[in-house]
Amino acid sequence: MPRGRGRRKSRSGAIGCLIVAAIAVILAAGPATESSLAAGPAQVQYGLAVPKSGGERGPGRAVTDSEQSDQRPVRAVIDTLDNKEVILLLTAIAVLTVLALAYGLRTRLERRRWALVLTSVLGLTALLLVVLPAGGAQRAPKPPRVFFGMSAQSPGVPQAQYNRMKQNGAGSFRQGVAWNAVEPSPGHFDFSPFDPFIARIAKAGMEPFVFLATMPNFYGDNCPPPPTGCFAQMPHTASQRAHWATFLKATVRRYGPNGSFWTANPGVPKHPVRNYQIWNEENFKFFTEPRSPSLYGALLKTSHAAIRSVDPGAKVITGGMFMHPKARDGIQATTFLNQLYKVPGIKSAFDGVAIHPYAKDASLLRPDINAIRGVMKRHGDSKTGLYITEFGWGSGNDTAFEKGIQGQVRELGQAYGILRAMRLSANIIRTYWFAWDDLSGTCNFCDSAGLVRSNFSAKPSLARFKSIAK
Repeated sequence: MPRGRGRRKSRSGAIGCLIVAAIAVILAAGPATESSLAAGPAQVQYGLAVPKSGGERGPGRAVTDSEQSDQRPVRAVIDTLDNKEVILLLTAIAVLTVLALAYGLRTRLERRRWALVLTSVLGLTALLLVVLPAGGAQRAPKPPRVFFGMSAQSPGVPQAQYNRMKQNGAGSFRQGVAWNAVEPSPGHFDFSPFDPFIARIAKAGMEPFVFLATMPNFYGDNCPPPPTGCFAQMPHTASQRAHWATFLKATVRRYGPNGSFWTANPGVPKHPVRNYQIWNEENFKFFTEPRSPSLYGALLKTSHAAIRSVDPGAKVITGGMFMHPKARDGIQATTFLNQLYKVPGIKSAFDGVAIHPYAKDASLLRPDINAIRGVMKRHGDSKTGLYITEFGWGSGNDTAFEKGIQGQVRELGQAYGILRAMRLSANIIRTYWFAWDDLSGTCNFCDSAGLVRSNFSAKPSLARFKSIAK
């Protein structure tokens, strides 16, 4: 063979192998994104404190869509893969490696050059074989469908939207049941305001997850004038806790496994409530007065005894603690939980810890979850499940919690990548996106928090949620 022709074949063989290796790298490192409770404050102003661990978390200028990047590092991409995806990617790399070998043999490369190309291709494959399973194994097996939960904001969400939530991958729905609405006068219980919600959840085939809160004015102390009243006052006296226990028992008798709701509505598929969350953001001023871990601990103990007396198999979950309220607005979630554990006998009074890790960026979910888990571990409670009962970002541009239309897609994808990756190691039981729909006038980012707009037209973030949850 003429020497010039041999060099050309050697050169073309090397180029071919390099192209194959480049394709493998692109596969690994490419883009990973796709395109009611009654009588609360008129506008809840969420603001973030700077945590002791450092990092900017305060309100600031929202980044515009044009400033957002859809690219992520290889490690972040790997963290979003499950075992099936890992196997597919490894299969592709193996096929490409075989093609590279065949091409190299066919071109009869000189020994030195052949050894260099072979070492490069096999080295790349070995690296990916080591790195990829480490990422994918953390997400095996896939989360159960109820892992992906949803909340809605508008009381007027029709049945078709609940069905749509289910069709897009939501297996659980978090529904508030307001004490002050159920008990309009002392000792008289009327669940008609909430029966339609339970019926819609059940008809859609989702699991109901109920949180309970809001004090009736006639049981409260020195209630502010309407419309606020004692909405945020947490039961803190023995008398108030006794009335609260009566309300809880009535709720379980209505919606539990032997509940009167199912007897009265035989046409509704039976999906009884088995998870009860006690209060909401008990460390944050907009929903709780007084903010006291010891008083909240007493409420938890009363609640657990009342609920289990009617349904021994029910689970009692703490209210979702807002992770980083400003000092003037509340108590840091880790501090609140640490003090809660100091209440004698408290660990037997709940079956799960819940947090609301609202953060400026999805990347801050991991340290927040680790911080809460650290508190639980220090108190010998590492086996208790963790519930993320509210989290999300808006599609607007007015607050630190709003990231623009495509920014919402990005934050949602990154957040669920982290939550899936940590599901087993952090024992995360449920996650609830806030929210399904936009609603103005409730909180400072609620007007754009939804996966759908107030007219129920879809945002790009809905397709991203479906691709993850389904």
